[in-house]
Amino acid sequence: MKVGDLVRLSAYGKKRVRGEWIHRDDFGIIVRVKQMGFGAEYRIKWTKSNWNSVRSRWAFERDSTRRDLAYLK
Repeated sequence: MKVGDLVRLSAYGKKRVRGEWIHRDDFGIIVRVKQMGFGAEYRIKWTKSNWNSVRSRWAFERDSTRRDLAYLK
């Protein structure tokens, strides 16, 4: 995955607590890729979901892993 790809949550991503702030039918575009030692983290600009509105951010993560995402068809 690279910057500019359209993505949605994968089946795995929909089950994770860290992504509960993302609407299940939402899609977005990758705006940043951060390479890590174990893989990469992706910053997504979602069309319906807004991470800034999350009240208890400590329970949620803003960036997603590759396993959390699927390409938009």
